[in-house]
Amino acid sequence: MIDRQFFGRQLIEIDEVDSTNIHAQDLLKNQKVLEGAIITANFQTKGRGQMGTSWYSEKGQNLLFSLILTPTALPLEMQFYLSKVVALGIVSFLNEITITNAKIKWPNDIYVGDKKVCGILIENNLRGYCLESSIVGIGLNVNQLDFGVYDDSATSLRLLFGKVMETSLILNKLLNNLEFWYMKLKEGAYQIIDEEYYRKLLFYNKWTHFEVKEKRILRKIIQVNSLGNLCLENGDGQTEVYGMKELKFII
Repeated sequence: MIDRQFFGRQLIEIDEVDSTNIHAQDLLKNQKVLEGAIITANFQTKGRGQMGTSWYSEKGQNLLFSLILTPTALPLEMQFYLSKVVALGIVSFLNEITITNAKIKWPNDIYVGDKKVCGILIENNLRGYCLESSIVGIGLNVNQLDFGVYDDSATSLRLLFGKVMETSLILNKLLNNLEFWYMKLKEGAYQIIDEEYYRKLLFYNKWTHFEVKEKRILRKIIQVNSLGNLCLENGDGQTEVYGMKELKFII
C-alpha cells in the first residue's frame, strides 16, 4: 500500500458529538477545511445510518469518523462510484489484516461472513449540477462485544480476533486503503473499480432470496447501476431495478 498523501492531514478529535457527519457539515459551512480532513469521536449521541436509520455504538469501543472529500471532477450521475471506492477501501483494509471473507453488502454495509462489521453514510453537497463536497461517515466495530438485539447480525474486530484492538493503528491502516481507492477514482479508473467491486459484492451473480413488500423472492444480482440502484434478474431473464430500502437481503 502506498504512503498516504492527504487523508488525515487534518485531524479533529472529539470525545462526544451528536454525529461526526453533522459536525463535518458545520465545519464546511463555517471555515475552510482541507480535503482529506478527518473528524473522529469516541461517542455519537445521534449516530445515523442510511435513509434516517440510527447507528448505536458503545462509548470508546469503536472507530467512528467522518472524512471530508471534494470529488468535484466526478460527474453527478456517477456519484455512486464514491460509495464503491469507500467500500473497497474498507474491504481492502480488512483483507490486509487477514480477514479474507469480507464482502460489500449493497448499498452501504460491510459484512464478514453473515455479520455486519462496518456501516457507511455518504452525504453529498451539490452546487448546481456538480459535486462540491462529500462527507463520508464510517462506523467500524472495533472492540465492542455486546450488540444487544443485533448480536446475531453484528460483529467486531475484537470478536473476530479474540483480542483488544488499538483504534489509532486501525485508523491509520484504514486511511491508507481508503486513499488508495479514492485515488483510483480521481484517475478515472472506473473499469478497475467495477471489476474489484463486483468481485467483493455480496451475492453477486448468485441466485439469492430477498424480501420485497413482505414477499420472499428469488433473484440474481447482475449490476449496481450508475445511480446506485440494484439490478436483479428474475427467473424469466428480465431485469428488475430496486432503490435503497425497497428490498431486504435474507442473510
